[in-house]
This record gives sequence, structure tokens and C-alpha cells, in this order.
Amino acid sequence: MYEAWAGARLREPIEVLGRLREAAPTEPVPEIRTGTPGIWMLWEIRPHGTAGLRDCYALFVTEDGAIRPDLAERLWLLLSRADRVEAGPPLSPGEWERLMALGADHAYAACSRLAPPDTWRAPWLIPRLVVRSVA
Repeated sequence: MYEAWAGARLREPIEVLGRLREAAPTEPVPEIRTGTPGIWMLWEIRPHGTAGLRDCYALFVTEDGAIRPDLAERLWLLLSRADRVEAGPPLSPGEWERLMALGADHAYAACSRLAPPDTWRAPWLIPRLVVRSVA
């Protein structure tokens, strides 16, 4: 989808992180029909807050607040194959804050389990893409 929109191929999928700007709470949210209402987010994560290492993860939160890794993966694949995605309204300020907190909690918990307690530092997190999934 990014390549079709930008008109340029990526050498490596991770390059998309450097080309997507940070998601903003007031911008329209892309919408895709999946059958499961919720919000999908792509997060850039840099372990230990370093600039050199970067990775990403997807998070899907259903309308009732359940975190669904299986749907995050499925929606990521759907987005990568989508020819067209519609623009929808921005998230409400409360919804934005709740999703940012969930994304941070999810990343911090994962990073803290991977690093020894005496070396753990908070990762640097950037929401790169927010997509609304509609029924």
C-alpha cells in the first residue's frame, strides 16, 4: 500500500518507518473494512532509546478494549495488500490518549521482560500509523 501511494519501492520493509511521519491526534484516521471494529496501530520502537536500532510492532485494540495480536497481524497483511483505504474522522482526544497509553504499556512490558532488570531503560516509542477497522 505504501509503495502504491508513494510511487516508490522500498528496499527493505523497515524503511517505511523513516518515511512515515508521526501519527497525530487531529489527523483523519484511515479506515479499512475487516469485520472486526477496532483500532490498529503501527509503532516504531527503539530499544534503550537509541537512535541506531529500530523496530516496529502492530497493536490491535477492539472496540471493547481487548488487545488482539492475531488481528494485529491479520490487519497488517490486509493493509499491505489494500489497493484503497478510505479516510475517516480523527479519534476523539480521550480515545487517542487511551490508545497511546495502551501502546506504551504494551511496549514497556515486552521490553522489560527481555532486558535484565539492572539494564532496562524505557524504549523510545513513536506511533507511526493509526487505522480504524470497521465491520
